[in-house]
Amino acid sequence: MYPPHYEGLTAFVDDPSLPLDNNASERDFQHHAKLRLQSLFAGSPEGAHRWATLLGVVRTAQKV
Repeated sequence: MYPPHYEGLTAFVDDPSLPLDNNASERDFQHHAKLRLQSLFAGSPEGAHRWATLLGVVRTAQKV
């Protein structure tokens, strides 16, 4: 099968709190991708990078 990744691929069997899919992560990424289009108005590449970093921190904090 996938010997190097077997442990990670079967982790949900040992830990029932792990989701079987990554739908939540996909939804978070979709939101981030849409907002990334708005970063065209960040003023500079550095400003866009800072804005994306802040957005990532905020989205992670919202999950907790």
